[in-house]
Amino acid sequence: MTQRPGTSLPPAHLLTHDAELDRLMCPQRFYKRPANVLADSSLTIAEQRAILSSWASQACAAEALPPLGAHITSSGAQQVSFEEITEALRQLDQKALPPCLSARKSVIN
Repeated sequence: MTQRPGTSLPPAHLLTHDAELDRLMCPQRFYKRPANVLADSSLTIAEQRAILSSWASQACAAEALPPLGAHITSSGAQQVSFEEITEALRQLDQKALPPCLSARKSVIN
């Protein structure tokens, strides 16, 4: 995973000694919006899903426990809604579907 200009934010400091692990544990420190994760072509679909899932988990926790939300966004990162993250996961699922299944799903909807 390499950083692309405009899609990720340089962290002020790493939480661990592994930048890739930090990106998974605290995606809001590296990406402004979930759409930026989808736009990062240096990530595999599995990596994008892991990052977005981690972000969704943190967003749920932040909504359930406001003090935790304040702690998560204390780094200056903008808080992102759970709905915005799940929409990005839905888009990722569409992107990951084989073309024949993707076409069939659009006909069903």
